[in-house]
Amino acid sequence: MAMAQVRMSEPIFLGAALALLLAGLGLRLWMYQQPWNTDDLHYIQQALQASGPVADTHSMRWVLLGVIRFWGLFIGYSLTTFYLAVYTLPVIAWGGILVFCRVAAGPVETLWVLFLWATSFVFIMTETRLMPDALGTGLALAGLAAVLWAGGLGRSPVATVSRDGENRGAVFPIALVGGLLLVAAYGARCSFASFSLAALALVPLAPAARRRPLLLGLGSGLAAGLALELAWFWISSGNPLLRIETLLFYPEQVSDNKLFQGLTWLDLALRYFRLLYNTGSAEIFVFLLGWVGVVAWLVAGGRRNQALLIIFLINFGVIAFSVVRVDPPVPLLRATERYYVTAAPLFFRAWPILLPLLLLGACGGPDIRTSYT
Repeated sequence: MAMAQVRMSEPIFLGAALALLLAGLGLRLWMYQQPWNTDDLHYIQQALQASGPVADTHSMRWVLLGVIRFWGLFIGYSLTTFYLAVYTLPVIAWGGILVFCRVAAGPVETLWVLFLWATSFVFIMTETRLMPDALGTGLALAGLAAVLWAGGLGRSPVATVSRDGENRGAVFPIALVGGLLLVAAYGARCSFASFSLAALALVPLAPAARRRPLLLGLGSGLAAGLALELAWFWISSGNPLLRIETLLFYPEQVSDNKLFQGLTWLDLALRYFRLLYNTGSAEIFVFLLGWVGVVAWLVAGGRRNQALLIIFLINFGVIAFSVVRVDPPVPLLRATERYYVTAAPLFFRAWPILLPLLLLGACGGPDIRTSYT
């Protein structure tokens, strides 16, 4: 029996999910990091400044700065504020992973992904620092969950209403919320724009009757979110186009940076495999099994598997393979654990179904297409 077919009551599911959240927070508290890194200190300093953002990518991550300022409003700015802001980020990541997997999978698969999140080396190393990666991942996955739900592309009973064609009036507002969440992820770090591209790519997969309200809702959410960001830049710095002007110079900065030079295409293809192997953690096995799970999505076919495949390929493609120069290749993003966090939940989601499928095949069970869709 595949994991997605196992029944579980919602109270038990939510209790187990909360237990995994507490376990994950416990591990992160145990392995806490002091704010010694320049990035950590930069965000605190930027939150303290009365002036608005400048032409620097760190100072324009207004969602992360908003988390810091939220706690600063209540207790002022101190080391306690730093740690409260840090440990707010894994809670948001947990929420995004929970919502995304609950729409895209069954309860047991969702709990398995949350277990992998709680014990993940790359997540623990990232979520014990004041960085935008886990924050943006949680917001982006929640936004994608809304799009999957509104488009009837979810796998679990949570998405059944949208899939069965009832309450079609809910498609627009749910997609609108999804668009706003995707822009919030972009406000955490601009590389999360890839999730917005993935969301737009999902629209053609939706049933024909849902495509128009889905596209209108998603487009309206993205437009409203971007308008709010432009207004924020205008009020805080006097220049609504500050982010665009800064990003235009980013490829030039990357090309001149020694950290991005000296790579071949083989280096580019294997760099995250090597990174995870060098951590000495079990993360490398999740990475490899995740790729096998992605192949299973491709083989199984079906609209819902295609949606997950699109999300995976666009987002991990941007992280691992996007370049600003072709010959020799210069990557858009360098290989670090915290960038891999963006794609890690997709690897986690890709392989829980794999083991039941292998068991079915070994026992002469049903065809992969019938057991996987």
